[in-house]
Amino acid sequence: MELADDISYGLHDLEDAISLGLITREMWQRHFDGKIDLFKSLLDEAEKSDEKTIQDKAKEVEELLFSQASYQRKRQIGRLVHSCITHIFIDTSGIKEAKEPLIKFNAFLHKPQLELLKHIADLVMKKVILSANVQQLEFKGQKIIIELFQALSADPLRLLPDSHKERYQKTAEAYPDNEAKLKRVICDFIAGMTDEYAARFYERIFQPHKGSVFDRM
Repeated sequence: MELADDISYGLHDLEDAISLGLITREMWQRHFDGKIDLFKSLLDEAEKSDEKTIQDKAKEVEELLFSQASYQRKRQIGRLVHSCITHIFIDTSGIKEAKEPLIKFNAFLHKPQLELLKHIADLVMKKVILSANVQQLEFKGQKIIIELFQALSADPLRLLPDSHKERYQKTAEAYPDNEAKLKRVICDFIAGMTDEYAARFYERIFQPHKGSVFDRM
């Protein structure tokens, strides 16, 4: 699952970033300046020693990713995903005391594909994830979650929806002196929120002109 996430986020975040104009062709070129050999991972063994073939492959990837036709970009992203999937191997996880196969073994990506994936993910991290716009939204999301937790923890039987209020009461009866169990009920409620629901719930509690007894959550 961890490897699948790395491949999915690394490559599909790239696709989204390019389509939104957050990563430009110039950024891509600068990021891969002097790193053309990373594209060897997309070639057959017989082609990897040919410098021109490597350069042509790098140019082809660039052209497709930054094509005006979105289907070309999606096609290239699909090829990158396929390259990763077809170069996965199973090996021991390194946990010596592990006996269960799910823990004893793990899925790994061959080094050439891993290095290309990491270099792409590094570009997405620098130009998208760490950008001011994204960090501002992330900060806002963190603030909403923290303040919701504080409010619900302060008066859970007043603010929790009926379904979670009932669970909270049952937990309090079963574990009268276990604060962590009660906080887990609140954590689970917040964790199950969609972004939209969390924003509406926050507005309903904290913004004077938002929310009505007739509004459906």
